[in-house]
Amino acid sequence: MGRLVDQDYLWLRESPAVRPAPAWRRWLPFGLVPVAAVGVWYAFYTNPDMHTPDDALAATPPMPSRLPPAMQGHLIPAVARPDTLAGMRLTPVSRFDRWDSVVAPGRQRIEDNALADALAMAPAASLATDDKPGWRTLTIRRGDTLSLAFQRYGLSYMDSLRIAHLPKLGHFFTSGLKPGRLLRVKADRNGRVAEVHYVVDAGRTITLTRQGDGFTADLAEQALDHRRSYASGVIRHSFYKDARAAGLSAPQIAQVQKALAHDVDFGHDLKRGDRFVVAYDELYRDGRRVGTGPILGASLTSGNHAVQAVRYTDSAGHTDYYRPDGRPLRPAFVRAPVAYTRISSPFNMSRRHPILHRIRRHEGTDYAAPEGAPIHATGAGKIVFRGRRGGYGNVVIIRHDARVTMRFAHMARFARGLSVGDTVAEGDVIGYVGMTGLATGPHVHYEFRINGKPYNPQTVTLPGAAPLSGRALARFKQASAPLVAQLDDAGHRPVQLADASATESR
Repeated sequence: MGRLVDQDYLWLRESPAVRPAPAWRRWLPFGLVPVAAVGVWYAFYTNPDMHTPDDALAATPPMPSRLPPAMQGHLIPAVARPDTLAGMRLTPVSRFDRWDSVVAPGRQRIEDNALADALAMAPAASLATDDKPGWRTLTIRRGDTLSLAFQRYGLSYMDSLRIAHLPKLGHFFTSGLKPGRLLRVKADRNGRVAEVHYVVDAGRTITLTRQGDGFTADLAEQALDHRRSYASGVIRHSFYKDARAAGLSAPQIAQVQKALAHDVDFGHDLKRGDRFVVAYDELYRDGRRVGTGPILGASLTSGNHAVQAVRYTDSAGHTDYYRPDGRPLRPAFVRAPVAYTRISSPFNMSRRHPILHRIRRHEGTDYAAPEGAPIHATGAGKIVFRGRRGGYGNVVIIRHDARVTMRFAHMARFARGLSVGDTVAEGDVIGYVGMTGLATGPHVHYEFRINGKPYNPQTVTLPGAAPLSGRALARFKQASAPLVAQLDDAGHRPVQLADASATESR
């Protein structure tokens, strides 16, 4: 019977008994050693190629070149030694119908074209390595981050982080980085980035220039002519297909869906026969169309019910989509402050603490994310605390109004340029994911409090954004009235129905 084996302290199994190996198997490897030695001796002393004298090789006359005289001045010899031939990068320039007397006497005649090409002449440029700094064009692929793109082209990972964390223009290289976009990067042979050119759209170009261990950023805007255009249609298949048939691009459709997402469920609310109208900006330079701008307004009509959105920029420079009565379409808050990988610990008022090992209220939600990932303000407000506080580690507290506060804890570090008393907008970067304080891994602990009482950030009814009022409302209605009237007018015009299936490949 076999013996019992403890397998990882989890379960026991019975292993079969092992029979000892025969004695001749133990001595077999030692008996093969003299046999192998005899084989090596026989192969060496019976093969003439293995002991050709060096003077015979030296006496072999060199092969005359058959290349045109004009090419010989620009070529260098590609030396093909047996120990380096496999690793060399050679460029064949011709093939030979004959290969005369290239080997020492007694060797076989070599007629293999591959070896002939290997011993040919290679252009000097193909063998030399270019170690000078230069420009590279990076193409952003689907699923890319700036770090992944930099890694693919042999550029510095730390430089990608420095660029992504730029305080004002960093978002163009994170959420603003779309598949198909091109970046022109100047770097040295070690991948250290010196300069970056990024054409954001037809009217904006970002230039980054290295300054010490960081970068200075410049956003250049070109003067463009703006023309308002309209697209309208009737729902026959889906909003996406019918909007494509009406002439909208996929990015424009995504903008419409994002603007109306809080009032319309595009997968369930729309039905056959509903109508839509979209107003958008077209960009021209010197009379030539160079691109499209943002969606200016949209209207969806189902029966007698209409949902409208109008893009408006207030006197403070804040741009958002509003209903015609001045109520914002977007809520005042988002639920998660970071692009998280998972919820590592949900809101739980009777949780057993993983470090203290006792019941302790968990008054927020833990969002696990890579260390160093940017943490965004979930709503607009004023920073009332920024520092270290006990088990929270590095924490930022933002007061939205007299009732609502938000806490963001365990930060690795704070965003530069912000301090207590500063005002932030929803989406602004306020810090970076870490594990300071009482934490078992990198995450952000997020709390949402109303009148000091914690609520589950995942389920709490988020307060709506305050509507425009007073002079702000009057300015909005004055600016939006012409667009609202045009949306209404375009929505009642006859629509020429196009074949949606014919637009899928555009």
